[in-house]
Amino acid sequence: MIASGVPAPFDGDGGNNAPFPATITIYRGNSNNPFDVISIQNPTITRILPNLSNPCLVVPPNVCVQEGVYIFDLDLPISNESYRIVYQRCCNGSITNLNDPGATGATYYMELTAKAQEFCNSSPTFDLFPPIAICTNEPIDFNHAATDPDGDVLVYELCTSLNGGGNDEINFDAPNGVAPNPDMPPPFNPVNFGTVYSFSNPLLASPPLFIDANTGFMTGVPFAQGQYVVGVCVSEYRNGVLLSHTLSGFPVQRSLVRPDRAGRY
Repeated sequence: MIASGVPAPFDGDGGNNAPFPATITIYRGNSNNPFDVISIQNPTITRILPNLSNPCLVVPPNVCVQEGVYIFDLDLPISNESYRIVYQRCCNGSITNLNDPGATGATYYMELTAKAQEFCNSSPTFDLFPPIAICTNEPIDFNHAATDPDGDVLVYELCTSLNGGGNDEINFDAPNGVAPNPDMPPPFNPVNFGTVYSFSNPLLASPPLFIDANTGFMTGVPFAQGQYVVGVCVSEYRNGVLLSHTLSGFPVQRSLVRPDRAGRY
């Protein structure tokens, strides 16, 4: 979420706005040594327009969100151990529900299990971009469902967003840098929520935020404005066997909760 008219500084975009290289690190099994580190660049950048539930409401003009999509090929040998594909980046100091948000980054990862490799499995992808702006005292009612090409069973849950990196911009690729290279291995530390928040209660809402485990449909009515981190996980099963686990959602993207009347900011 950036100021209007100012391009987002996507890592590795090849322009003057690219502050740091973009890397993805692959770990195999329980090893802390990277199996591979790849550099990604030249994302396809798209502006994401807010979709408010109430047409009478107006998003402030200084709110702008852009999405960068990186496409790359990665060949991994079949293994009897899981692969963990990791990307880490820090930080956003304006987050409401975190302690010390200016020093709290994010870990985005996907676990590719041995069974998923055996079955040549395709992992699920989320159908819709999460809401950019949510209005206070308005129902969320967002379908956070994913689609799985193989028709596997998907189970959704609110989960803990994961910390990653730090606010060192001088040694940017150090473990505590804003763009660690290599990205640090698991186990990953959860973010530190503020006193009244938790992964299962990430924003003040009545009724509270809830996600249906079977459908991915999210409900709740927020009543306090701010900018929040919300973690959503989807687990993929075939015949009762876990194939993949993906952390995504608002994280890991940020949701901006605004007042419930146009012009009141």
